[in-house]
Amino acid sequence: MKNTKKIIISFAISLVILIIIQIIFGKVFKNENVEIYVATKDIYKGEKIIESSLKKIKVQKNNNIKNYYNVDIVNKFAKINIVSGKVLENSDVVDKVNKESVENYEYITLEIKNISSGLAYQLKEGDFVNVYYTAKEKDIKGVLGEKETLSSVGDNKTIKIFENIKVEGLYDSLGNKVNEQQYNAIMLRVSKDDAMLISNIKQEGEFNISLIK
Repeated sequence: MKNTKKIIISFAISLVILIIIQIIFGKVFKNENVEIYVATKDIYKGEKIIESSLKKIKVQKNNNIKNYYNVDIVNKFAKINIVSGKVLENSDVVDKVNKESVENYEYITLEIKNISSGLAYQLKEGDFVNVYYTAKEKDIKGVLGEKETLSSVGDNKTIKIFENIKVEGLYDSLGNKVNEQQYNAIMLRVSKDDAMLISNIKQEGEFNISLIK
């Protein structure tokens, strides 16, 4: 009788231990996946996010992805400029956007002087560039105020006016959209304030660019 009780008790203990092990190992090895979003095209700050701009990928749920956006994102708005291929984070997206901030952008074209320096064979629509402005110091200060001088030749100084900005298009001197190697101007999307500033300095100096790799 005692042996029977021992067997029953041992069996019960073993069963409890087995259940505990299954619970623990089930939590450790369970492949709990979550869907997150990746941008398939550039999405501008303030732009409404649509389904065709995204793709979903499944990843294993862990602490490394806790900041990634994993709920329905369609028809929400980009809080920042989102480049194609970026995994969207919670801080990249807002439910609503100030209409004025969305409309506070416009497109400008800049004639570029250093195209012959090899850029004609490299630059494409969609690339990102830094934009530099060269003019006499008095003209720069008169419109732009104090800016860090990157280089100086005689009375002319060069400053950086846009950093890591996307090239929206390539254009010829007649304003026609063209392919690479045929352009002498680029189109940029800038704030209205920056567009006004550019219109004020266009005639006083020249613009050059460097391609960001």
